[in-house]
Amino acid sequence: MNVTDSDDNESLEQLPAELLTTLRDGEPLKVSSAEDERVLSKAHEVLDGRIEKITRPDFGYGRWLAIAAAVALCLVLLRSAKESNPDETTPMVTVQPTDLNGDATVDILDAMLFAQRIEAGEDMPVDLDLNRDGATDSRDLDLLTSSLVKLDDKI
Repeated sequence: MNVTDSDDNESLEQLPAELLTTLRDGEPLKVSSAEDERVLSKAHEVLDGRIEKITRPDFGYGRWLAIAAAVALCLVLLRSAKESNPDETTPMVTVQPTDLNGDATVDILDAMLFAQRIEAGEDMPVDLDLNRDGATDSRDLDLLTSSLVKLDDKI
C-alpha cells in the first residue's frame, strides 16, 4: 500500500507516525502471524457474507405460494360453476397459447412451465410475447402470473 498526498489527510492523522512512514516509503508491513490470521479471518467472514448474499437470490417463495393458493381457489370455483350447470353436455374448449401443458386450462402449472422454459433459454413462440415488446422473457411471465392471481389491496 502506498500513501500519497491525495489520500484523506484526516484519516492519515490517526495513524501512528512509524506506520505512516512505512506506508509512505512503500515498505512491507511487519505483522505477526497471529495478527495476520486474525485480519484474514475477519476479511473472509465479511466477504463470505457478501458473496452468500450475491449468490443466493431470494426467489420470493411467498409470492409463488400466494399464486398457487389463488389458482387453487379459482379451480375450486370453476369446478363448482361447472357442476351448477348440469345441462351443458359439450364443453367449449379454446386453445390458448399460454396453455403450455395442454390441459385446456391456463393455471399455475403453465406459469411454472413458462418460467422453466425461460430459465432454460428455450425458443418461445411469438404468441407468448404477452407484452408485445419483441422478447419472450420474465416480464411476460409476470403478466401471465398476474392474470392468474388478483390479490386484494388490503393484504
